[in-house]
Amino acid sequence: MKPILATTLILMTTSSFANCDNLKSCVEEASTLTGVSYIGAVDLNQKNFISDSFALDRENVEKSISVLLNQHGFTRITVNEKTKLIIPARDVRYNTVESIKWTGDIQDIPDLSDYFLLTYPLKNQESLPYITRALRPFMSRYGRIIEQVTSATIIVQDTGTNLRKIAGLLTQFDQPFDQKKVRDIERRMKHTNSKYEKNKEGGRRK
Repeated sequence: MKPILATTLILMTTSSFANCDNLKSCVEEASTLTGVSYIGAVDLNQKNFISDSFALDRENVEKSISVLLNQHGFTRITVNEKTKLIIPARDVRYNTVESIKWTGDIQDIPDLSDYFLLTYPLKNQESLPYITRALRPFMSRYGRIIEQVTSATIIVQDTGTNLRKIAGLLTQFDQPFDQKKVRDIERRMKHTNSKYEKNKEGGRRK
């Protein structure tokens, strides 16, 4: 009888992994799998679409829960080793997230939809304002980017998954700055704008 009971227990446990009809049940299952408790003043009764073949397990639970929370407009903040706080993602700026200093290895940035704070020291300080402007279109909805001029550092807060992409772009943008090329571009832009204004004024007179 013991082998039969053991088999039944395994089947029941495995089938419960797929019980993610709503976000709350997924978070509760994640808590059971990881031993991490979740708290928060949020409503997690939103419905999920989960295919029949999907099952939470110890290998995919961290990634899956962070993605699901993100899709519903939430994120997780670490309170301590055994507790995480669930908050609306829009409020992440008012909370402290884990800091990561860029070492050159993208694997140091967790591939999760949780938010992290990346500190990236530039090799070419003169590129600082241009890099900041170039990166803004790549930020997620609640991501933020700050330039620290005195230390030639860019600080980016965003999801881990997006920070991986941004870190890759930073390594490409952090190149020796060519002042002459920038002046040429600015000169051409001024000429184009001036020509446009003249044509527009001529059209009004007609």
